[in-house]
Amino acid sequence: MSRNGAKTRTHGGKLRLTRTKAKTRVGRTRQPRADLEQQLKASRREIAQVREHLVEALEQQTATSEVLRIISSSPTEIQPVLDAVGANAARLCEANNAVIFRLEGDVLRLVASHGEIPTTSHAREGTPANRDTVIGRAACDRRTIHVHDLAAEDSEYPVGSGHAKREGHRTTLATPLLRKDTPIGVILIRRMEIRPFSDKQIALLETFADQAVIAIENVRLFEAEKQRTMALAHANRVATMGHLAASIAHEVTQPIAAVVTTADAALRWLGAQPPDLGEVRQALGDIMKDGKRASDVIGRIRSLIKKLPPRHDPLDINQAIFDATSLTRSELLRHHIALQIQPAQELPVVQADRIQLQQVLLNLIINAIEAMSAANEATRQLLISSASNAVDSVLVAVRDSGPGLTPESFDRLFHAFHTTKPDGMGMGLSICRSIIEAHGGRIWATANAPRGAIFQFTLPARRESTS
Repeated sequence: MSRNGAKTRTHGGKLRLTRTKAKTRVGRTRQPRADLEQQLKASRREIAQVREHLVEALEQQTATSEVLRIISSSPTEIQPVLDAVGANAARLCEANNAVIFRLEGDVLRLVASHGEIPTTSHAREGTPANRDTVIGRAACDRRTIHVHDLAAEDSEYPVGSGHAKREGHRTTLATPLLRKDTPIGVILIRRMEIRPFSDKQIALLETFADQAVIAIENVRLFEAEKQRTMALAHANRVATMGHLAASIAHEVTQPIAAVVTTADAALRWLGAQPPDLGEVRQALGDIMKDGKRASDVIGRIRSLIKKLPPRHDPLDINQAIFDATSLTRSELLRHHIALQIQPAQELPVVQADRIQLQQVLLNLIINAIEAMSAANEATRQLLISSASNAVDSVLVAVRDSGPGLTPESFDRLFHAFHTTKPDGMGMGLSICRSIIEAHGGRIWATANAPRGAIFQFTLPARRESTS
């Protein structure tokens, strides 16, 4: 019995030891599993945060790309860019509205608005750029201003706080539009609740401000270049008139002399016995024709010399060719150049500025005259033609029989300050290219056969309204 009891006790001890080891192993297993579950939850939270940041970054990149696309597609229009900047700033910064102001002198004037808060009369009329408002202080200090509760800032922003109380907005963020550290405007976003903007949202608004500055600067540079081009074009027209002074004097003198001669004849017919009233009537008709001819020449000269903004009106290209050649007729005769005009019939009407197009034609004709001045008189021929280039454009070609141009010069002909003449400034053809390209056309030069050069340009036909 004692031996059996000892065996039983030994067996029971082993069982207890086995159960203890098993519990220990289970405990150890449960502990790593709990740790793994915590790590898994932490990983899921981290993945969710990364995903959220990626979505946020993608939205910001999309908004930035949209604004840059509008800037590139509308380099001369500022409003679409400012509207897009305002809309994206309000959406991505979780603001109730976004407002953009341009600085004009000492006044900030509203140029774009997006969101729920209505535009008030004081914003439309202009806000003084002083330190009494958030936008004024952003412009004065040239830095971003963040006010958590504008309605509670009576002493700091007396005017702005009053506006906030009346209009209901609270948290306000404004950043200046700076060009070379000089304020040119302000972008403002607001919330109807007290909820400060995050650092990321502040940085994002500053990025939108930079994009607005790029758009404004693009338009400013384009307008400045446009004004410079117009000034050069006007100077070129005046110089052209000086070059054609003798030809113009002849064109004006000829009809005036005819008026004097015809009037003298009319007086003789009136003095006859009996007066020849039929001849007098015919003479008076001739005087009227010659007077109108002189008036037309003077009118064309005045319009070419005037400094007027371009106008795109319906234009008959053949009539423009006849008008330009009428001013150069005496110059062509003086250089013994045979002029031939080949106008195509039933050409579509183009939309163009008549004065600028005459300037292009005059430049090309004068260049042809100068190119042929040293050629044999028997070969001096100038051919100007028009044709339909396609269903939607018109082609004009000016062919001369001069010495021609070297192949390597064709690519540089229309560059500013490039000239093939000893006394040339190299601006005439450059201005011609600017004018034609501004009209949506193209200008180029090729060799003529058997000698000389051909200068050609196209202009798009006017699109008829479908309404």
